[in-house]
Amino acid sequence: MKPIVALSTPRMNNPIHIIRISGDDIYSILQKICLEKITKKGYTIQKVTIIDNGNKIDEVLLNKFVAPKSYTGEDLIEINSHGSVYIADKIINLLIKNGCRQALRGEFSQRAFLNKKMSLAQSKAVHNLVNSYDKYSHKHAISGLDNKTQKILLSILDKLKENIGQVEVNIDYPEYEQTPDVSHEKIIQNFREIIEQIKIITSSSKIMLSNSKGINIAIVGEPNAGKSSLLNLLSNEQKAIVSNIPGTTRDYIENKILIDDILFNFIDTAGIRKSSNVIEKKGIAQTKKIINKATYVIYLLDGSKPLSKNHKKYIALIPKQKLILVNNKSDLANKNKLKLVIPISVKKKNIKPLIDKLISLIEISPEVLNSSYVQDNEDIVKLEKVLKLTKQAYTLYNDQKLNELIYDKLFEAIETLNEVLGNSEKLDFVNLLFSKFCVGK
Repeated sequence: MKPIVALSTPRMNNPIHIIRISGDDIYSILQKICLEKITKKGYTIQKVTIIDNGNKIDEVLLNKFVAPKSYTGEDLIEINSHGSVYIADKIINLLIKNGCRQALRGEFSQRAFLNKKMSLAQSKAVHNLVNSYDKYSHKHAISGLDNKTQKILLSILDKLKENIGQVEVNIDYPEYEQTPDVSHEKIIQNFREIIEQIKIITSSSKIMLSNSKGINIAIVGEPNAGKSSLLNLLSNEQKAIVSNIPGTTRDYIENKILIDDILFNFIDTAGIRKSSNVIEKKGIAQTKKIINKATYVIYLLDGSKPLSKNHKKYIALIPKQKLILVNNKSDLANKNKLKLVIPISVKKKNIKPLIDKLISLIEISPEVLNSSYVQDNEDIVKLEKVLKLTKQAYTLYNDQKLNELIYDKLFEAIETLNEVLGNSEKLDFVNLLFSKFCVGK
């Protein structure tokens, strides 16, 4: 394969840039644009001068890796240049001129997968690690790097193969059907273990993935309850325009905030109330859509005022399992006399009770944190298919139905599981997977 090159740092002026090159002949290609002689010795750093037609471009450091002991399994060099975009582009163009080509998105990781330097699960974990935002998305990605889930899935694959092997014997040698089957208990045990293990993995994966891009928290309530002020306080910056005029927020404002290493997507919505204003009506309609999509909804009340006639109707728009009732202005008299509400005072900057409540709702149990996960929703769908097929085969086996039917179910389950493991001959999805990666990774 032709050597590839890409910028692995953001394309903007930085203190340094890292340019990656990987493939055959990269040492000889780089030698053509370096003043000093480059030694081919892995796990070493060498300082060299990049030149173009005798003109000095930059002094750089080369981090050198020799195949197969590299990220891609090929010869690989990381060039640390000064952080000018102009310099980085100049070096990349020189490398392309002398035999490299521009890498595709995720091509370094794709080569690592194809050269068996990492499993498909590890490749996905690399992508998730680069895009991790908080302690949960980080934990999810890190778990994929140690191949713990891969080992469990391989053991499941072995059990499926063991079961299908026994079924195949029954098909090919039906004259032995009256002979006591010494493997019967083992087959039953395999079925049960497969079903239980997949249930645990899919359940834990769904929880981790649902948290991987942040928890959506909508802030709703009547106008002038303090929604925008609450968002600003949570953000520690002026994200929303605050005024005492009802209906200021006619669209919605979203802000990602890291609290206790957990990512929250707070959405300040238009105030819910009857309105003849066309724009404000659209904002209220948008609020109702956001409520449906949110994980939790903070309904913010003005604790200094009695409840309005319409409050019950507005609160009823929010599913009970999502609802978090919060009384703002708790420093003033509590006039709405509601129970089971969380008291805060945005003005006094006292929102700790609300923060504590949110963290308690989002906190993931130790059982799930210590479990095994697949790295994306596509794998969950495939594992659920394996689970369904295995259950069907198990039922057929228990009912002593036709072995051919059991064989077909198990064969399809094995094929589907091989797709999750990256062992399938259907590799179309691999190009799609790595195209989601950033260039240089």
